[in-house]
Amino acid sequence: MPECCVRGLPVAVVAAWPMLIGVPLTVIGMTQHGTIADLFAIALGAVLFFIVLAAITWLTVVLFNRPRFAVPPHLRNRPGLIASPIRSRRGSRAAP
Repeated sequence: MPECCVRGLPVAVVAAWPMLIGVPLTVIGMTQHGTIADLFAIALGAVLFFIVLAAITWLTVVLFNRPRFAVPPHLRNRPGLIASPIRSRRGSRAAP
């Protein structure tokens, strides 16, 4: 498995849980009317906000290897996908 997939896996797993909660909330909210539907809409909004936040975190972990707490410990000293080509080009220019 490529290193970028391994690096982003913990964040992807955390992002999957709100999706499992959001789908039933959507189905229940669509079938209900009145104040119960409003409550489900608020809960669904909170879940969707968390999903978007997790997706942004996943992208930053895969591309930039940041934030460090979301990266697996054995991959924290590695560069992200964006930094890898930049560092390899810098190293090739510095070599005689």
